[in-house]
Amino acid sequence: METFVGCFVFGILLGIYCGHVFYRKKSKRDKQYIAQLSQKILYLERKETKRLKNLENYRKKLSLNDQQISEQNLSDYQNQMRILQNCALKVKKPINREAVQYFYYLNEWIKQYHPNWYVSFEVSMGAFITTQGSDNNDETARDLAFRSYNSKRVDFLLIDHRGFPRCAIEYNGSGHDLSGNADERMQVKILVFKKVGIPLIELSEGMEKKQVFMRLNKLL
Repeated sequence: METFVGCFVFGILLGIYCGHVFYRKKSKRDKQYIAQLSQKILYLERKETKRLKNLENYRKKLSLNDQQISEQNLSDYQNQMRILQNCALKVKKPINREAVQYFYYLNEWIKQYHPNWYVSFEVSMGAFITTQGSDNNDETARDLAFRSYNSKRVDFLLIDHRGFPRCAIEYNGSGHDLSGNADERMQVKILVFKKVGIPLIELSEGMEKKQVFMRLNKLL
């Protein structure tokens, strides 16, 4: 009888212990579930906020009437004329104060070493580099490649008497990285010039004329 009572009590205590352990595990799982649920709710709230913002911008865009949309169409030359007539314009130097000194250095170097060469500045890469290929299936790829470099410019471009590009020069002055992505742009330029076989020379801020001449003579 005592053995039976002892086993009965032991069974009750074991059941209480197992129940306690199960409750603790369940409570821990519940907390983890609640935390995950809270994160998911926060993510959905942010997503919905972004969606509503985009929807608001879209509605504002749609609020323009047909006349306003037509007036902002810059493919219409009459609109270009009207917009320009209503905007004040002024002349500015095409080359900044720092870079102009290197423009003079380049002209002196050309006069001394290649008198039949010329120097241009702020030249669009699309003006002297093009894509090539005969397969019509590559037309899209060529178009994307062209658009990847067409909007980029070089600070200076040296051309020979036939008008052929001989060298591109980048001046890394104080305003070189105002947009914060100068390194990325430079990597694209380096790749393009490597593919076409034209030297790309970088000049640093503060370089003297002698240093510029040495850099040019070493690479050209």
